[in-house]
Amino acid sequence: MKSFIPFLSVLAACSSPPPPTEAPPPALTRENFLEPAHIREAVMGMDRIFATRVVPRSGPVFELLPATMPVDIAYELEGKRKTAEDFMAATDGTGLLVLHGDRILHESYGPRAGPKTLLMSMSVGKSFTSTLIGLARAEGKIASFDDPVTKYLPELAGTGYDGVGIRHILEMSSGIDFNESYEWGEESDAYRLLRAATEQKETFADVARSFGRKREPGAKFEYVSNDTQVLGLLLARVTGMSLSSYMAEHLWGPLGAESYARWILDREGEEGVEMAFGGFNSTLRDYGRFGLLMAYDGKWRGEQLLPEGWVAEATIPHDPQVDYGKLYPDYPLGYGYQWWCFPGPDHAFTGQGIHGQFVMVNPVLDLVVVKTSAWPVPWDDAKERETYAFFQALEESLRSGT
Repeated sequence: MKSFIPFLSVLAACSSPPPPTEAPPPALTRENFLEPAHIREAVMGMDRIFATRVVPRSGPVFELLPATMPVDIAYELEGKRKTAEDFMAATDGTGLLVLHGDRILHESYGPRAGPKTLLMSMSVGKSFTSTLIGLARAEGKIASFDDPVTKYLPELAGTGYDGVGIRHILEMSSGIDFNESYEWGEESDAYRLLRAATEQKETFADVARSFGRKREPGAKFEYVSNDTQVLGLLLARVTGMSLSSYMAEHLWGPLGAESYARWILDREGEEGVEMAFGGFNSTLRDYGRFGLLMAYDGKWRGEQLLPEGWVAEATIPHDPQVDYGKLYPDYPLGYGYQWWCFPGPDHAFTGQGIHGQFVMVNPVLDLVVVKTSAWPVPWDDAKERETYAFFQALEESLRSGT
């Protein structure tokens, strides 16, 4: 990291306007963006077809340094030795960044992507929303995660969220009656939530408060994007700020992001509300900086940027229904506060999103891997296994010093 940045450069970085939004490819629309034929352009250009709000950067950039020597990144799968280039090709990669501390061990991009491309987070955005919730609690704007969410959002009284604790919402265990199916064209609740942004006929808030109760809160883990949207509504209510503004002030600026980000809204203008469950768009390196902040236990540039103890709290399972191996049959991961948690002594964890988006953090090894993708289908178990094999190979290489 550079120890000196000229004052005028810092001033320019703080005051320069965001880059203009580029026009989308002619074939890419809000109606077809998740179809397999368009998914690659979509994940690299969601901000070009949706209403968005800028998350401005400010201040000196946190520098990421080149590796001190060439690094051979390889992994083995089904008896075959593969390279990082093989991994990108096999998993429809749009970007791959491997950080060991603040050093870049590997950085590559798929066709038509590059260091300035804003890449769609999908549900990795849930991990950003969780982090902002942790900051709001540290400020005293949320008294306790044991509080019912209706204490802060009384309009949810009489819905499936009536009396549900914030902790159970963070753990995807609210118990609301919600269908998360991602089958394209299906009339699922997840697509209804998404249509608030594509069609702009109802707001995220309208959708969020429309669901009833399926089971008791905390009884079962059930992945529900609406839970994260409720967290976004909660954050806006208790801070009196949009998610983008709160993030810019408390995270994006202090983090030393090098690029502006954009957050998808449910409508244009000041009334627009952020898609808290997955509408964040950022460059690959800025995703990496966020991962490093988590790897460093929230300490940044000599200061405690995230609340002390937050990373440990947010990235381990707290209750039986989200414990390791309890989420799905034959699935070893657990779930924290909008983070997926790997078993094992390294306490590794990942944000992940449909079509193959990952920000994986191993705090013991100071390892961060950002992988953005354009999987043709929302989720591909084989590509997930290959991604985890790549992560594991990196961990083993760093651990052995090879």
